[in-house]
Amino acid sequence: AGYGRPGRGGEKGKPDPDASLLGVLVDKLALPRLRFLVQECWDPTSEPQSRVLRRAVSEAAAAAPDGSEALTEVILLVKNGLHASLEGCSVPLWPDRVAGLVPGCRGFVAHAVRRAAGAFAGALLFDGLLDRPTITKLAVQGIFCGKLLPYLRTLTRSDPESLARILCRLCGSVPTAWRQSGMEELKPLLDFACDCRRNWQGNEKMAGVSGELGKLLQSMGRGA
Repeated sequence: AGYGRPGRGGEKGKPDPDASLLGVLVDKLALPRLRFLVQECWDPTSEPQSRVLRRAVSEAAAAAPDGSEALTEVILLVKNGLHASLEGCSVPLWPDRVAGLVPGCRGFVAHAVRRAAGAFAGALLFDGLLDRPTITKLAVQGIFCGKLLPYLRTLTRSDPESLARILCRLCGSVPTAWRQSGMEELKPLLDFACDCRRNWQGNEKMAGVSGELGKLLQSMGRGA
């Protein structure tokens, strides 16, 4: 512990010999293992997995030597993994009549929504490792607008309670960094959520979950 940290190796003002050793170890050992995990184990639709991976890559990036090709490769693999996840984020738009007749249909759709929401939340976590325009295109345009929004619109009348819970899930997963400086990029999500809340005004059944969503929107600078 303490390798490469200021004041832990060598005299003040002199280079820390452990710092270069740490960089070599990260470049030759840690990053190849991360590369394997990204390629073979990581599920981009799992927010918990993305959160762990984001932390691991950030720690490796802080210790890796300048110009590390291994680090560049890992970050590229993360980007490619997020792009590839778009194919698995589609939510079927089956009519209610079909959903009621086919066993397991509703469960399949719910699972698809969870995967898409997890991919949306996970992609936002990589802000800082990937540039924000790339993440915005993936998470907001690709997943929310392209995969989730068409389905969510079908719930506005048929199942507003489920719609509100999904919107709470999406808004609640927005990281602090985005809440501070990413509201313009998240405008499609926030606009849709605000429109839904206005439509629920006066609906006593929706009061509880609509209030929860309202608090989340307020935390992101959108009025109740």
